[in-house]
Amino acid sequence: MNMKRVFENYKKQQRAEGRMEGLSQGLSQGLSQGRLESLTLLMVKRFGPLPADIVQKLNLATDDELKQLTENILDARQLSEVFRPFN
Repeated sequence: MNMKRVFENYKKQQRAEGRMEGLSQGLSQGLSQGRLESLTLLMVKRFGPLPADIVQKLNLATDDELKQLTENILDARQLSEVFRPFN
């Protein structure tokens, strides 16, 4: 196998790995965005319009935090209880 062919194979492999990484990141971001939208909908439905500071907290939350907040809303009687572990 000559060097040119080795280099071409390497480039193909790198492009394929880059595509896979991009797909994985896109999927992860999409799932996180879906969690954010679902949680926001649940919170508005349960507690009414959300204050700007709450919307900002939600937008800055990590995926793990969004998961925890979604669990918290099940038992929360008021909006502040949703964020209890984050205050």
